[in-house]
Amino acid sequence: MKKHHQILANGKVLLVALALCVTTMPMVSANMVEAESIMQSSDLKMVKGVVTDESALPLVGVTVQVKGNVNRGTITDVNGNFSLNCAVGEILVFSYIGYKSESVKITSAGQAIKLTMKEDSQTLSDVIVVGYGVQKKETLTGSVSSINNENIAVTKTGNVANNLVGRISGLTVNSRSGNPGEESTEITIRGLSTLGNHSPLYVIDGIANRDGFERLTAEDIESVSVLKDASAAIYGAQAANGVILVTTKRGKEGKPAISYNGTVSFTQPTRRPHLMNAEEYLTWVDEQNFRNGRPMEYQDVIAAYRNGTVDTSVWGNTDWWSEAIDKWSIEQQHNITLRGGNDKFKYYISGQYLDQDAIYKSQDYGYKQYNGRGNFDVQLSRNLKVGVDFSYRVGEVKSPTLSASDLIRQVFVSAPYDFPYYEDGTLHKTTTGNPIPLADGSSGNKSTKKTRLESKFSARWNLPFITKGLYMSGYFAYDYYTTYRKDLSNPYDIYTLDASTGKYVNNRDETGTTSLFQQFDHTTNKTVNLMLGYDRTFGNHRVSGFVAYEQYQHEYEFFSASRKNLVTPQLPYLFTGADEGQQNTGSGEKSARANFFGRLNYDYAGKYLAEFTLRCDGSANFAKGKRWGWFPGLSLGWRISEESFFNKNLFDNLKLRASWGMLGNDRVANFQYLQFYNLDSGNTSYVFGEKKILSKGLTPGIYPNVNITWETAQKYNLGIDFGLRSSMLTGSVEYFYERRSDILTPRNASVPVFTGLTLPDENIGKVSNQGVEVTLNHFNKIGTVNYNAGVNFSFAKSKIIYMDEAADTPEWQRRTNHPVDYLMVYKSDGFFQSQEEIDNYPHFADAKVGDVKFVDVNDDKVINGDDRIILSNSSTPKITYGITLGAEWKGFGINILLQGQGMAKTIFNPWDLNQDREYFVNRWTETNTNAKYPAAFDMSSSNIQYISDIWVKDVSFLRVKNVELSYRFEKQMLKKLGLQDLRLSVTGNNLFFIYDNVGFRDPESTDAVGWYYPQQRLITCGLNLTF
Repeated sequence: MKKHHQILANGKVLLVALALCVTTMPMVSANMVEAESIMQSSDLKMVKGVVTDESALPLVGVTVQVKGNVNRGTITDVNGNFSLNCAVGEILVFSYIGYKSESVKITSAGQAIKLTMKEDSQTLSDVIVVGYGVQKKETLTGSVSSINNENIAVTKTGNVANNLVGRISGLTVNSRSGNPGEESTEITIRGLSTLGNHSPLYVIDGIANRDGFERLTAEDIESVSVLKDASAAIYGAQAANGVILVTTKRGKEGKPAISYNGTVSFTQPTRRPHLMNAEEYLTWVDEQNFRNGRPMEYQDVIAAYRNGTVDTSVWGNTDWWSEAIDKWSIEQQHNITLRGGNDKFKYYISGQYLDQDAIYKSQDYGYKQYNGRGNFDVQLSRNLKVGVDFSYRVGEVKSPTLSASDLIRQVFVSAPYDFPYYEDGTLHKTTTGNPIPLADGSSGNKSTKKTRLESKFSARWNLPFITKGLYMSGYFAYDYYTTYRKDLSNPYDIYTLDASTGKYVNNRDETGTTSLFQQFDHTTNKTVNLMLGYDRTFGNHRVSGFVAYEQYQHEYEFFSASRKNLVTPQLPYLFTGADEGQQNTGSGEKSARANFFGRLNYDYAGKYLAEFTLRCDGSANFAKGKRWGWFPGLSLGWRISEESFFNKNLFDNLKLRASWGMLGNDRVANFQYLQFYNLDSGNTSYVFGEKKILSKGLTPGIYPNVNITWETAQKYNLGIDFGLRSSMLTGSVEYFYERRSDILTPRNASVPVFTGLTLPDENIGKVSNQGVEVTLNHFNKIGTVNYNAGVNFSFAKSKIIYMDEAADTPEWQRRTNHPVDYLMVYKSDGFFQSQEEIDNYPHFADAKVGDVKFVDVNDDKVINGDDRIILSNSSTPKITYGITLGAEWKGFGINILLQGQGMAKTIFNPWDLNQDREYFVNRWTETNTNAKYPAAFDMSSSNIQYISDIWVKDVSFLRVKNVELSYRFEKQMLKKLGLQDLRLSVTGNNLFFIYDNVGFRDPESTDAVGWYYPQQRLITCGLNLTF
C-alpha cells in the first residue's frame, strides 16, 4: 500500500475540525440566500457514499463540494462516509491533500457513490518538513529539497543512504565500499566548504545528533528533507554543512492495516579485480629482473605455461579472488507494519529483519539487523495531544579477523603460480601467504554488535482560551547506544610438503596463538525541548512563529582488554588467557549544548512571503566567553503568479526567492582550550621509591588555545520555482554562494620544523563555495499510460581563500585559490624511450627506459618534491546529476534511475606483488612505447614511490543506478484473495555503466590500490501485500 505523508496522518483531526468550521459558518451573502432556497427545493435528494484510498481504506476528512456552489458541501467521517442533498445533474467535487481531485455527476435521485481516490505524488510533496515544523511548498522561501517514501523505498538496499543517490539536487552520495553493515558512504551537501569536518547534521524525528541514519528501515521513513541554505540556520552552530531531516511514519485514522514487505537479493561486485595469471605474473617479474640487471630466471617456466607443458604439481595457475570470494551472495529483508487509529489514538508499529551475507567463501560472515519501531499519538483532550515514540535496533557484523582491506590485500599479493591445496585437498602454505584460511574462518573471526534504544516523549497543548493560534509544545528524548566487539584469533593448520620424506609438515605453530580482544562502549544522549508557538490568519495576513529552548547532553565511555595464549578457542573468555602480555585501557567524554532560538513567518495573500530565524547557541567545546554565538537567517519570497497582472496562460506557478543566513560548525575536537597530558610509559616512565618501581609519566600534549570558537558560514541563495500550466512541467533553478570563515586549523606549516612545536588549532581558515542547481519534473498521461520524467543537476566549486602555508611553498603548490579537496602529484611527460633521453633530462637516480618521465616544473634541473603540481579536480565531484523515468499502465510499472557525476578525479595505482591485468596489458614495452603505464617495476621504483598524473583517473561516469519492474494486482483479484493490496517487483541496483573512464574498477571507489570491499550489484525480487 502506498504510504501517505506524515502530515496527512497527524493533521486529520485538524482538517476535520477546520472543514466543519468552514461548512457550518453562518452566511449572510446573497449566495447563501440562494443556497437556502435551493436546499428547500423538492428537487434535492439525499446522496450518500463512501470514499476510500487505493487500498480500500476509508479516507477521513475528504472535502465533498457541489461544483459552482461554495456554500454546499461536507466532509467524510472516520469511516469515509458522507451524505449531502443534491439534485440530478449536479457535479460533486472530491478533494483531499495528497490525492488527485475527482468529480462525480449525479445521474439519479438518491444515488449511492463509492469512490476510490488516487494518491498524487506531486501533491504529496506540497507539504515539506523543515526545521521544527512543516511548510507548504508553494510558500517556502528557503532552499529545501524533499523526497517521500514512494521514491525512497523503490531502491532495495540495506543502506538507506544509497536510496537517496541521484534523487535530490545538491546532495552528493558516494558509495566507497559495499562491506555489509559497514558500508563506506560519503554524504555532502553542495560540495565542500570547509577544511574541517564536512558532514551534514542529521535530525531524525526532530532530534538532532541522532546518528545511524544509514541503518534506518526504508519502509519506516515518511520523508527526507535537505536544508541547504539559510533554512538550516534554525540549527545554528551545527548547521553550516547543511541538515538532513528524516521523518518516520506515524499512525493514521482508519481500520488497522497490516502490511508485509519482503525482498530477496542476489548480490555481486559491480567490478571485481582481474589479477595477472601465472604466466603474466612471471613475465612481469622477469621483466623487472631484466630492467634491474638480474637474471631472468623464469623464462623456461613462462614458455611451459605458453605451450601447455608446465608441471602442475609444482606450478599452479590460481585465480585467488575466485578461491576466497564467492561469485554471488544473498541479502534479504523482511518488514511488517501495523498502522491505524481513530480521532483519539493513532499508532504505527513496525519490525524489520535484515540479513546480508558477505562475499567471502565462509557463509558465517555478514551483517544481521533487527529493527523495531512504535510511534503513538494520543489526543487526550480537544487541545492536548501527546506522542510516544520508541525504536530499538540490534545490528551485528561478523567478519574475518583481518579487516576487509587487509584481507583483499592478501588476495592481491598471493602469487598466481601457487596453488591453494595439494592434490588430496590439504591446505597449502604458499610463498606469499594463503588467503583461504583468513577468509573461511579457520584463523578466527570477529564480531561487532551494536544496540540502539531511542525514545521520545512529546506533547502539544493548544491554548485557544488565551488567544486563537497559540500553543505550547515540547519533548524529551533519551537515546542509549552500546557497542560490543569481540575478536578471536586462532592458529590454523597449513602444510608444506617435505620432498625428502614425501610427507606433509604442519606449520600451525607459525600461524600465531589463540588470542582474544574485547571492547565495550556505551553512549547516552539526552535532549529537552520547550516551545511556545503562534499561528493565525487575519484576512490576507498569516503570521506564525515560535520561540524555543533546547538542551543536549552527551556522555560516552569505553574500555577494552586483551589476552594471548588462551587455553582453548572453545573457551573464548579473557580469564582463560595468560597474564603475560595482557592489556587493558579505557576512556570517556562528556559534552553539552544549550540553545535559544525562534522563527517568524509572514504571508500576505500567498504572494509576499518572509521568514526570519534567530538562534543563540552555547557549546561546551569552547572556553567560557567563547561558548555563545548568534546565528540569524532571513529569506524572502514573491509568488508573481498570484499577482492580478500575471498572465497564467503559460505558468500556473512562478515564485522568486532569496535567502541569507549565518550558520556555524562546532564539530571539532573537544576541550582544545584545556592543556592535555599524555599518560605514557616507556621513555617517559619515572622511577620512584627504594624498590625503584617504574611508573607511568605525564607529558604535555598540544598547547591549548583559549580563544577558539566555531567556524561560521554566511550562505546566500537565489531561486526560481515554476510550474507550467496544468503542472505538466515543474522545477526550480538556484544559485548559491557561501563564505566560510574562522575555520579551525593549526599554523604548523609556517613554524620551522626544528622548533619541535605542535601548535593548537586557530580560527584562521577561509573558504568560499558557489554553484547552481536545477530540478525539472514532468508528469503526463497518454491514453491509459501515466508517465513521468525528472532530472536534477548540481554544480559546486570551492576555493580556499586562506590557510596557513609555509613561506617557501612554490606558487604552483599553494592551496590558496584551489579547491578544498585536491590532488598533488608529479607532472609527467610520457615515458623515457632511450638511455640517451634519460641522460639529457632531469630524472630520479633509478630512472630506466620505460619509466615515467617526470617534468621539471621549476626548471632547476632536479626532480624533487617541488615539482609536484595541484590538480583542481579530486574524488569529490563538482558535478552530480540524476535522471528519473517512470511509467504505469494497468498495474504494470517501471521506474528507472540514472546517476552521474563529472569533474572528479582520483588516484588508482598498483602496489605490492600481484596487480590488476590493466597494468600488465597496458605497460610500456619495446613494442608498445605509446603505453598508458610504465614498464614492469618493483615497489622501490620511482614510478610508484613518486605518484604522478600517470595514475590519475577521470572518475566521471553515468550509470544505470536502479531499475524496478512491478505489477500491482487489480481490485477484483484482491477481493478474491482477501487482500487490500498486492504488489510484485523485480529491481536491479548498480546495474551497469553507460560510460566511465576507468573500466577496471568502480569509479566511486577512492582506494588507490584496490584493497577494498567492492560496491555491490543487486538483483532483487520483492513482495508487498496489505491485509
